[in-house]
Amino acid sequence: MPTTFPGMDPFIEQDGLWPDFHTTFIAGLKSRLVAAVRPKYIVLAEHDVYLHEPADEERRVLAKGDVAPARAQHDWSSAPASGGAVIEAPCEVELTELEFERVPYLEIRDRARRDLVTVIELLSPSNKRGAYRDQYLQKRMRLLRSPAHFVEVDLLRGGPPLQAEGRPECRYSVLVSRAEDRPRAGYWPVGLKVFA
Repeated sequence: MPTTFPGMDPFIEQDGLWPDFHTTFIAGLKSRLVAAVRPKYIVLAEHDVYLHEPADEERRVLAKGDVAPARAQHDWSSAPASGGAVIEAPCEVELTELEFERVPYLEIRDRARRDLVTVIELLSPSNKRGAYRDQYLQKRMRLLRSPAHFVEVDLLRGGPPLQAEGRPECRYSVLVSRAEDRPRAGYWPVGLKVFA
């Protein structure tokens, strides 16, 4: 049954589906770019890793132990022959699982000197509207202050758009910031055909 939503499938933005789309999109874009920029440049797939400690109600326990009293003295004569000693811990703690997200992006580098020429980002739900938005905006600002060109592709329907003065109203977009033109940047609203 065809979707009732025009453009990209809005369900692709769900947590379980977006990472696969993101990785596939970046890999496909990389294969097209390699042919277009070689031999002078190389295209590298890189990842940002975002760590997040879940709230207490969301935590998953990896290991749990009881509190155990520490021994006042150890009988060192019973230590293993290898010279190592086993010392009982005064207590045990719970280890909780940290959540992390790997977000792929592309770098284009000069083949000879490996200088960074361009960074291409595909916005993810977490860096557009989620827990990592502030971290992503800091990375974006560092790149916009660097001598590298910056391309940002937004294929997400949800969430507030990232800052761009004079941005036209649109659902999807591509921002191209050439280093020599800053603070101005090219902005392309993207219209997508009906998903069938």
